[in-house]
Amino acid sequence: MLGVSTGELDRLCHDYMVNVQQTIPAPLNYAPSGYSPYPKSICTSINDVICHGIPDEQKILKNGDIVNLDITVIKDGFFGDTSRMFIVGEGSIMARRLCQITYESMWQGIK
Repeated sequence: MLGVSTGELDRLCHDYMVNVQQTIPAPLNYAPSGYSPYPKSICTSINDVICHGIPDEQKILKNGDIVNLDITVIKDGFFGDTSRMFIVGEGSIMARRLCQITYESMWQGIK
């Protein structure tokens, strides 16, 4: 993912969701009453963006970035939602520790 824009990740995911998996990207054009429609197929949150970051061609992933991909689809009337965090390239010790502790916390909550 190093050097790739979040806009490109959105395009790749959109193509795969629609053309390969034959699903509908749930966030695309979703808007609660009174809000602007969400303009992309996935959410990409980098570093201190907590959630629902909007993919953009100007947001280029750099070495050490922590990126979360939040992907939600609709298939046969059912919603599937997943989220995964990645470190781009070589993350710092603190970044790797944050990701590891977060991952372990998730599994503790699932137990």
